[in-house]
Amino acid sequence: MKRILLNPVILLIVLLIPVFSVFSQGVKPAKVSKAIYHDVIGPIRDLPALTAEELAAEQYETRIERNEELKERLYPFAATALPKGPDAIWQNEMGQNALSNREVFSVFNGQTSYSDPPDDNGTVGYDYYMQTINVKYTIYDKSGNLLAGPTNINTLFEGVPGANRNDGDPIVMFDEQIGRFFVAEFSGIGNAPDYMLIAISQTADPTGMWDRWSFPMTGFPDYMKFGIWRDAYYMGTNTYNGNDIYAFERDVMIAGGDSPQMVQFNNPWRPNSGFHCVLPVDNDGEFAPEGTPGMFATINDDAWGGSQDQLWIYELDVDWTDPGSSTFNRVQQLNVEPFDSNFGSTWDNITQPGTSQKLDAINQILMHRVQYRNFGTSQHIVCQHTVDVDGTNHAGIRWYELTLEGEDWNIRQSGSYAPDDDNRWMGSIAMNANHEIALGYSVSSTSTYPSIRVTGQSASENEAATGIMDVQEISIHEGSASQTSSNRWGDYSNMSIDPSDDLTFWFTTEYNMSGHQKGTKITSFSITTIPLADFHASSTLVPTGQGIGFTDDSYGSPTEWAWTFEGGTPSSSTEQNPENIVYNAEGTYDVQLTATNNNGSNTILKEDYITVSSSILPEVDFIVDKNSLCMNDTAVFTDLTMHIPVSWNWQFDPSTVTFINETSYESQNPEVIFNEPGDYNVTLTATNLNGSSSLTKNEMVQAGGYTPDFLETFEDNGLTEHNWTIENPDGDKTWELFETGGTTPGNTAIGLNFSDYLAIGQRDRLISPPFNLSGLSTASLSFEHAFAKKHEEATDSLIIYISTDCGTSWTRIFEGGDDGSGNFATHEMTDDFWPEVASDWCLSGWGASCIDINVSQYTGNADVRFAFETYSFYGNPMFLDNIMVSPTVGINEDITGKDELIVYPNPTKGVFTIILPENTTLNELLITDYTSKTVYRQNIPNNQKTITISTDKWAPGVYIIHASGNNNIFAKKVVKY
Repeated sequence: MKRILLNPVILLIVLLIPVFSVFSQGVKPAKVSKAIYHDVIGPIRDLPALTAEELAAEQYETRIERNEELKERLYPFAATALPKGPDAIWQNEMGQNALSNREVFSVFNGQTSYSDPPDDNGTVGYDYYMQTINVKYTIYDKSGNLLAGPTNINTLFEGVPGANRNDGDPIVMFDEQIGRFFVAEFSGIGNAPDYMLIAISQTADPTGMWDRWSFPMTGFPDYMKFGIWRDAYYMGTNTYNGNDIYAFERDVMIAGGDSPQMVQFNNPWRPNSGFHCVLPVDNDGEFAPEGTPGMFATINDDAWGGSQDQLWIYELDVDWTDPGSSTFNRVQQLNVEPFDSNFGSTWDNITQPGTSQKLDAINQILMHRVQYRNFGTSQHIVCQHTVDVDGTNHAGIRWYELTLEGEDWNIRQSGSYAPDDDNRWMGSIAMNANHEIALGYSVSSTSTYPSIRVTGQSASENEAATGIMDVQEISIHEGSASQTSSNRWGDYSNMSIDPSDDLTFWFTTEYNMSGHQKGTKITSFSITTIPLADFHASSTLVPTGQGIGFTDDSYGSPTEWAWTFEGGTPSSSTEQNPENIVYNAEGTYDVQLTATNNNGSNTILKEDYITVSSSILPEVDFIVDKNSLCMNDTAVFTDLTMHIPVSWNWQFDPSTVTFINETSYESQNPEVIFNEPGDYNVTLTATNLNGSSSLTKNEMVQAGGYTPDFLETFEDNGLTEHNWTIENPDGDKTWELFETGGTTPGNTAIGLNFSDYLAIGQRDRLISPPFNLSGLSTASLSFEHAFAKKHEEATDSLIIYISTDCGTSWTRIFEGGDDGSGNFATHEMTDDFWPEVASDWCLSGWGASCIDINVSQYTGNADVRFAFETYSFYGNPMFLDNIMVSPTVGINEDITGKDELIVYPNPTKGVFTIILPENTTLNELLITDYTSKTVYRQNIPNNQKTITISTDKWAPGVYIIHASGNNNIFAKKVVKY
């Protein structure tokens, strides 16, 4: 990968000058106009419904290609777009908060349609539900009884300019602040003039009287979506000539005025996705505070442009007194977890059973609706869109909850819902007054016919802002047929909130019946759940006469608890977490809990849950926070003993320890300082009401540090196993673990990626755990490294320091030039380096030898630490691996010179050969593992220079070869893999 380096300050100024200019000004309306027609119709319950014959004849009508621009899907920067792997916030498991059947209040059939797509949506009022599809409407009571329709939508607008056509893309909403239904339909597909037809019921009864208006459009208002706000009905469209943002004068319309105004804007901040509709934000419940501008929102995928995936927030500040002074502005660009909206450039995205025909994922936009809630003390927005969660066109729902903090919106939580292998798409989301979120969607895969399901987030989960839909998925309709006539599925659906209680959710969307006939379902449900009772005991195996505690783990925010303890004293409790329940007799006993909230109760009985015994003894175990530590550092021991110990006795060998912070050898979790360097054995004796048990852990603590040999491979627990630390003064890029190739064992190395550093000359330190060199006369530090210069002027550097006082002061021990910038390259110069094979590392292939530093002058000390310091200059990454502190060092300073031990093959899988140095008398060969345990020893006959050894009985790992004699000591590392 090539990177172009620019001065970041200059780049920032260049990028921000036009942005600040536009943001400060916004844009003015491209046009201000008025409705050209208004009248009243009704009661519409008297309008004729379509006959069965007319409905059946729809299948033979010529189908209109609606929203043809959806075909244009642009991903000009797909090659560099993130993510490059699975979605980082992918919820790939189903929520476990199960709803009972009584909480799904109703599921009934809506309309059928032969349109591609049917564009099913609907909304609930106080007593009615109104549904619109392409190109009809129906009205039901809340029990699902049909009260009006199905009737063509242009019949509702009969006589209004534009109603000679029945083009569709209908929207129906409920304006709960005034108790009115709102319906809109466009007119003019492929045949100007273009109109927006809007009707508003005069009461909360949608079967009664309606006001109707016609507004001429500048450009076809494709895929229009509406949002209800205090001062306007706001609309966004997919209009290519830029006339895509609108406001309609709500106060005049709800008063039945003849000439409500309309303002329209050319939006200069449309994402470069091809088809796109910036959605207006729809206000449910209490209105936003007085004076709050209307809002719009959309997504921007970095595959379309921009450096990061984002949510964009817009404001439309309308002035109906002087509408020409109204402004529209993009006010925020919120970075989000990277998402992948790229399902390809066609409508063939979602798989179905038994057919190669795929369905449109409608994946370039936020889906209807973007919902706003004002709870007085907080303001919230929820929205969602379809994403590919794993790069395989596996569709899931990416959703967000935003909250207003000061003047800025922030992402409170987000997630990508795809809990199994099925695709989920064409969703709709809403939040109710209880801060519960419901999400409805279509489901399909090669094994699941297109179906309808809902999930949600409970109030308790929402309070924790986990980004998890914890409500177990509910099936509203399980499909039985694939759609084979077309790849167009549906362009939107709708989740609405019942204004009667502000709690119940209503959802409508489609499924396939047969051929190209679609059916729809309308459902109402609640996720205000009864508790799901659960609990655990502090111990389930109890000594006779011992008291234990119980912890409530119930789900669903219970407010009352009723416990029953068979065999316990007391035998019942109403505490949430009762303590000291005493069991005085041997046996097995049941425990029962009933948890209750405002919605009901749930009971769990755990049979034979508690076992009481007079013979069970403590099962002793314990840990320490640091196995290797500096003198005067504190070690904190934690007792993990099972079976309810009541007393403890700690012993240390040697006994030269000091207990601190009011702890003692009888404390459960003592804090200890070790007074002498060396290895300490630790013994804990724990006692319960039945007796005592002991456990000894030999050489558990290394006071003053690890005693060499020591090898760090960074495998398994990486930095934490041996307590490495990192100093990162600037908080920017620093040392981290990477997956590499070319070294053994494993494939993990520590490194720092200089090429990602924005600043020059920054220093970061990787600091080792302490080492105890007090009993040694020789010692060395060695490691493997990989690095390639990026350009000749680069001075990215590695500098090594040693400390004999645990890091208080440091002495430089490795430097190859100014700032340690000597040549330690292991690979020829390149602009893109990453080690993959052995020749990319030191001592094998192109470049520098491995570093081996004689630190014998620092022996006799404990508390020795090493610091690996980097100096950044925009170069390639640098990597270290297999850092070794050894008690041996060659008499010859250059142990990589002509007199060194030669070992081959190395690494080895079975047999390896050692070639001893010439002109040197050696009489003993010793091989140890990295813990200094001897695995091989032999005498070396006179004049023997070659030794072959089998590793068949050795475990994979790193071993040290020691060859000695006649005051010479040679050491070499060999790796068995």
